Amino acid sequence: MSSNTCSVIMSGLILLVLAVVSFREVQGHVALTFPQARKYDLDFLDNARTPGPCGMPRGDIKTTLLSGSNFNVTWHLAYPHRGGFRLQILDALDRPLIDLTPVTKNSEFVEDDATAQSYAVQLPQNFTCTDCTIRLLREAEEWGASYRFWSCADINIIDRKSYREDCSGHGRYLVGRCRCDRLYHGTRCEFKEECLDDSDCGIQGTCIDNGGTTAPTKHCYCNIGWFGPGCAKKSPIKTIDVELDAYTMKKFSDNFTFYWRILKESKELEGIMVVNGTSWVAVGWRPNDLTPMCRAFPEIQERPKDEPLPQPEPKSEPEPESEPKAVPKPEPEPEPEPEPESGTERSGTKRRSAKAHDVTSLASTPRSDVDVTVQTSVTYRVSTKQGRKKRSPESTGISVNAILPAVYKYTPKHDFNPMDCTDIIIGSARGNSHRIGDYYTRDRSTPKKDEYWGGRDTLTAAMGFERDGVTTILFRRKLVANELTDHEIIDGNMQVIWAKGQEPGKYVHHPPSGIEKAKVSVKDFYKADELKYHGHGAQRGTVTFNFFDEKKKQEMASDGDALAPTSNCSGEWHYPRHCSPANGTCEYSIQWTYKGRKDQLSFVISTANTNTWTGVGFSDDEKMSQTDAVLGWVDEKSGRAFLMDTWISGYNAPLLDPSQDIYNTGGSKVDGITTLKFSRKRITKDNRDLSFTDDHCLYMMYPVKGGIFNAVNKKIRKHDAVPVVSAERICIRSCGLEELEDLTTPAPPRLHYTVEVKLINLGDGFMAPTPGSPDFELISNRISDSFTPLLDKLPGYYQIRLSELQKNDEQNGVIARMDLILDKNEVKGRSLKPIDTGAAAEKALKEALVTGKVGALSVDPQYLIIRAPRVNDLGGGDADEETSFTSDLFLDATKLYIVVGCVAALLALALLQASCTLYRSSRRRATKDRLIASNAWKDYASGANTNFAFEAFETEEKAPPPPVSSLPRHREMTANGLGTDTVEGPNRIVGPRATYSLPRAPGSRHTAAIQPGYYTQDRREHYQRSKNNMHNPAGGGVSTQPNQPDFYFMPSQRKYSGEVVRVYVDYGSQAPK
Repeated sequence: MSSNTCSVIMSGLILLVLAVVSFREVQGHVALTFPQARKYDLDFLDNARTPGPCGMPRGDIKTTLLSGSNFNVTWHLAYPHRGGFRLQILDALDRPLIDLTPVTKNSEFVEDDATAQSYAVQLPQNFTCTDCTIRLLREAEEWGASYRFWSCADINIIDRKSYREDCSGHGRYLVGRCRCDRLYHGTRCEFKEECLDDSDCGIQGTCIDNGGTTAPTKHCYCNIGWFGPGCAKKSPIKTIDVELDAYTMKKFSDNFTFYWRILKESKELEGIMVVNGTSWVAVGWRPNDLTPMCRAFPEIQERPKDEPLPQPEPKSEPEPESEPKAVPKPEPEPEPEPEPESGTERSGTKRRSAKAHDVTSLASTPRSDVDVTVQTSVTYRVSTKQGRKKRSPESTGISVNAILPAVYKYTPKHDFNPMDCTDIIIGSARGNSHRIGDYYTRDRSTPKKDEYWGGRDTLTAAMGFERDGVTTILFRRKLVANELTDHEIIDGNMQVIWAKGQEPGKYVHHPPSGIEKAKVSVKDFYKADELKYHGHGAQRGTVTFNFFDEKKKQEMASDGDALAPTSNCSGEWHYPRHCSPANGTCEYSIQWTYKGRKDQLSFVISTANTNTWTGVGFSDDEKMSQTDAVLGWVDEKSGRAFLMDTWISGYNAPLLDPSQDIYNTGGSKVDGITTLKFSRKRITKDNRDLSFTDDHCLYMMYPVKGGIFNAVNKKIRKHDAVPVVSAERICIRSCGLEELEDLTTPAPPRLHYTVEVKLINLGDGFMAPTPGSPDFELISNRISDSFTPLLDKLPGYYQIRLSELQKNDEQNGVIARMDLILDKNEVKGRSLKPIDTGAAAEKALKEALVTGKVGALSVDPQYLIIRAPRVNDLGGGDADEETSFTSDLFLDATKLYIVVGCVAALLALALLQASCTLYRSSRRRATKDRLIASNAWKDYASGANTNFAFEAFETEEKAPPPPVSSLPRHREMTANGLGTDTVEGPNRIVGPRATYSLPRAPGSRHTAAIQPGYYTQDRREHYQRSKNNMHNPAGGGVSTQPNQPDFYFMPSQRKYSGEVVRVYVDYGSQAPK
């Protein structure tokens, strides 16, 4: 007897191995939808990998049915296998009670439609059943005569007196039928749609019906820039223009290409599926060293009975260490089941055949023995409940389970398929709308969303579109996984699977399915975007590679990389990848060089898009917001280049920087190529410029194709193509032959003052943004722009920047903690101490706050806190006091020498000036004595207009006249006993003149006695009368003649206006008459 048992066991093992091999490519999916299947309602529960009779234990999901009622049993079918289906009712012990489908001599299965997904059944009158089960069996004849899929739903069948219609919990029973809640439909509100119209998809989604054969058929498709349930998540990817050259590419098939890159800054994987097809597309991965133990998630165990026995601690997610403890436990669990002893007798004679049958009959027994198979399964369960001790001698017969990982009873057995335990991204698109989700599958069942397994959707960005029969799906997710439904992206080989939905009229089944070989009612079984079986051949595949092995870099390095940094101080980037800037085949190219001695970055940008603007951007986080950019163009008409330093604060037009920190700008347009050149400092003082330092690198953004520009008003439009962002940060440091001294550009030593002010009138709902966020940067820039004009005159002022915002509800305001930075070297250069500088800073801030307004900000004038400065000197600041003191002494000595030198120079200059003045004065006195020794005054006012000119005096140097007061000047002078009004005769001795240009006669002058004589603006007839009276005291007959015009002394030739002209005549040089 024992030898027979061994032979049976051995044959069973052999057949099991054959079954495993033959089932390696099996794909078939079926699951009940009404009554609702047990949790988990997976659609790949078969009799080869999962325990009978259902593949899942009983749970809490139960449907109540009315005795004698008729209804439709419905199920989901993802693969139209050849063969039929069978519906049964099992009792509480999982024994078959009633067949709901007809059974004939030829078959127990309904085979008239391979695509059937529902069947109308009639329950017997007066038939009631508690804790019963409806089981669906589905054949797959192309994979084996005895191969079955099963799915079970727990039910209660009660009489009409006790029955209350609950509409599946999703509606109200009114006037003889169910009124379903929104999104639900069906006779008993058993089906749920994702949406009914666009209002269910938010303002950024569209409800689209894919026409599928199983609910839900209506799904939300999101617009570009949005994703997630209800299209409620914002996506950082807001355009369908994707530069694929920035990604690593792997061609899965002729119709499926996958692109990816690692975003090191945000630690994300970004993947793009480009597929020739209009249905769904998917890519998934799992670690290469994952074992079949992973299928123990989720933990599935039978429901405890009246007296639960010890079992593994209930956990939401099983740990591998606890799995071995769970192996022996499932068997004793059913012991408390109240069963009559007769059950043991009934099953006693079938126990051995049950063991062999469980292993072998699935692959060997004909279809006519299906009842035996089911009965054996039921008998096995009943017998184990009451007779576990009787089975123990034969337990070695199924020791094949010992070679499997320590898993639970309901963990799938045998082969480890590439689909098992896979994290999958599935997406579909209609036009510019998309539906992309994060999925997981335990086995070869249709993948379910992560929420189904207790996880959550962890995508951080998504975008998709369908154009010209090509579907493009883009997604992002974190490298690190925090959910059991996600796998971490590791720096190592991972197994990657991919698949695409079947196209209408191009179904791929090997061997042929029911659509090709049987009767079907739905010829177009695979609808567009309906998640069903992918098919064989080029429809799916498996590869192994490392996501961190970005081969693009290797190919580029040997093939002419688009990014070819020659050193830390120079580099270039061009597009397309294999173009050459030298021969003008590039659409865009940029080159940069750095000269450390000058701290100068020089850029040369070329583009073939001459009618659009171009430039380069510098970003700290790969995002368009908070980006420093230099943009420009060459005017088509004038040929002049224009470049501008800008700041991009969001997705709006760039803002012109108040400080244009670019120089050496220029540009040209030659042979259809626009070239721009400019230079900038690597480190600038502008807070709207991002600086490269030795330890801080930046991303570069390359606008391959900019937008239209207006050369007159300098306005620009949005770029025509999304700028390409460098895959990694670009570092620019000193290097090259000119850097032999290894010069660096450290930040100069600066004094940092912590300043606190209180901002008021910000609104009741104002929330202080988190430091580093875009909102925080906007407020920081606003505060800096408001305070800078008021602090710019401080010695050594560098900048003021916001470091923290703290809301203070007690003081009704927001405390802005700022960092006031002063250049320490400049402070020393002005001989100021930090204490004096702090006082000056405090004074300037108080003056700024006194009005309660700083720019557009409202502040509290009474709140100001300034803390002692700290020094960022690399040498240690105050710690290196001796060096600082020596430096100060050296600076003071230098100042002293400079001052002494300047004083000496001034003294020498004064001595030289004095010498020159004395020398010139001596020469002038000698000349004067010779010219006018025997001269006397003579008035020619009344004579003829003879031109005597100034021949004798033109050689004299003309000195500026002394200032003449507008007030009358009285001077008492007497001569020859005459009054002060007497004009001296010609024999009077003339003293030295007070001026060389306008000599004055000695004697007093009166305000009213202005002498007329010529047609000047100040002569009067009074002068003529006084003159005649002086020469003819007796009133002689000399008649007064009218003044003659002074043709020589024309107004334009006179040196002074309003003065009396006096002429010296050298009588000594004239010949006597």
